[in-house]
Amino acid sequence: MKNKFIYKDKQIKKWSIISFFIIVIITGINLLPPLIMKRTIDEYIPSKDYKNIIFGIILFVSIPFINILLQTIFNYLTIKFARNKGNEISIEITKNLMDQKITFFDTNNSIELLTYASKEAVQYVNFYVSILPKYYASIIILIFIYAIIFSISWKLAIIQILFIPLAFYPVNKISDSISENIEVAISSNAKIAQIRADIFKGIELIKAYRLEHQKLDEVKKENLKIVSIWGKVAAFDSLTGIWVSGFLKALFTGLTFGVGAYIISSSSGVSLSIGSLIQIIGLVSYLYATVDEVFRSRIDLAKENAEFKEMLSYLYLKGESSENDSREFKFEDTISINNLSFSYKDRKVLNNLSFEIKKGHWTALVGESGAGKTTIIDLLLKFYDYDDGEILVDGVDLSEISRFSIRDEITKVSQDLFFFPGSIRDNLMIVKKDLRDEDINEAIRLSCLDNFIEKLENGLDTDIGEAGKMMSGGEKNRLAFARALLRGKSVYLLDELTANLDKKTENILKENIKRLVSEKNITVLSISHNMNFLEYCDSVYELKDGKALKIK
Repeated sequence: MKNKFIYKDKQIKKWSIISFFIIVIITGINLLPPLIMKRTIDEYIPSKDYKNIIFGIILFVSIPFINILLQTIFNYLTIKFARNKGNEISIEITKNLMDQKITFFDTNNSIELLTYASKEAVQYVNFYVSILPKYYASIIILIFIYAIIFSISWKLAIIQILFIPLAFYPVNKISDSISENIEVAISSNAKIAQIRADIFKGIELIKAYRLEHQKLDEVKKENLKIVSIWGKVAAFDSLTGIWVSGFLKALFTGLTFGVGAYIISSSSGVSLSIGSLIQIIGLVSYLYATVDEVFRSRIDLAKENAEFKEMLSYLYLKGESSENDSREFKFEDTISINNLSFSYKDRKVLNNLSFEIKKGHWTALVGESGAGKTTIIDLLLKFYDYDDGEILVDGVDLSEISRFSIRDEITKVSQDLFFFPGSIRDNLMIVKKDLRDEDINEAIRLSCLDNFIEKLENGLDTDIGEAGKMMSGGEKNRLAFARALLRGKSVYLLDELTANLDKKTENILKENIKRLVSEKNITVLSISHNMNFLEYCDSVYELKDGKALKIK
């Protein structure tokens, strides 16, 4: 099975062609020893030509060293190329996955994606620039060897034809079985990675509900499945070697020698010399090894395609970058949401919803859980495409505006907070690498986080742990708001910002937001269940039954 990416890449194709010719030369050198043996036995020994006998022995011994030297240089250059190109492919896959719409991640497990994206493609590239060229080179060498044997003895050449079908059909069946088993094994590996990741992400729940044994049993079950599968693959692989390199090689070598000996002993003329028989025995040994190499390459091809098929398929996914929405986001007056409808997994979330967001105003959305408040924010950021209606930014339809331009100008503070491992400073500076201390301190003050940080021994350099585990819910909310402020944008989408905050902190925070709206002309769309938090808002809409009712 061919892979589109491999043949689209000019560098890999170029290396494959070069490798083919180098391998033909390297493997062709191995045909010299049988020829040297024939001449030594048939010509130099009978004529007592000691000079050529010694030269032949030296050449015979030197050929393996020359072969090893050339092979070593070839392997070094090939692996170096495969390492660089394989890393490029892995990075390209990660980039392409990041470019997918949010809906893609809604239906794919993150750790399974990580399993495929983090898998090195070096082995796969090496196969295409080394093993596969060797496969085609071996076929050329096979034809050449057979032609030499035929030129010496057509009778012995006919015997060799039988070797190929006897080797091919079992190996072909084994190749299909190996491919199927490897695909299952790779899928199981991804599942195990997901289970293990979920264990550590949900360790508190697992401990509280005493689910340790249940989760370990899940891992054991998948592990046993994988062990069984790889056992089958190893057994099939071993069987191939035993059948071709073991049984068939011994059988046909003996058969060739026996028939050759009979031809020499029974022929009245000298149709086949002893030296020629020795040469043929050397050639058929190499012939069988080359046939084995060809068939093993077929099995390796099945393995590689099964192992890397899922990973490389991500190279062809069309992402957000391919969308034809090139207009820049420019917001000077009003964002109008008109008769907007949206369904998620066959569930109607918004139904002919209409409201507007004014520039330099604080607009709020309230409503019961599941009313679609967060959905509106996600639609504004073009995380999802709405079913019907329109969103107009100063009269321009959102569908025509670049989603990247929108996200460059709008900052969201989600209720599903995420922080990277590292310090408070690290998580703030992720939005800008050249932030000044005074900018950071101002953002911390406006987000009511200054008192908290002052009490920390290491201040801004305090490690917050994985996903901010070392901080409380309210502290994480305020840190997320500080991070948002440091982006320095003019539009903010705040999703349950005051959740987990005490009354005093909440009051200070809403006063700070109101001040930013009036003094810096920023635009805020906020979501909250807390009506007190919304007292300073310019407009408030209540979402109910998929529609928006203006209550302020």
